[in-house]
Amino acid sequence: MKFVYATQLASWSLAQYGAAARETWGMAKHVFDLPLKFAWPFLLWAGFYLRAFFAPSDPSR
Repeated sequence: MKFVYATQLASWSLAQYGAAARETWGMAKHVFDLPLKFAWPFLLWAGFYLRAFFAPSDPSR
């Protein structure tokens, strides 16, 4: 939410947050948003299927 407050509310954001704060919150959103957006599907997959993926297969089947 701080990203929205610092960057998306036009004159209110300019009055309440300095340039460094706006840049910091904007950068933090991108730094945390992109890796989490790409890592979340992998983490879900790993949580459900990683154990089965590395389990030894049954050769008798």
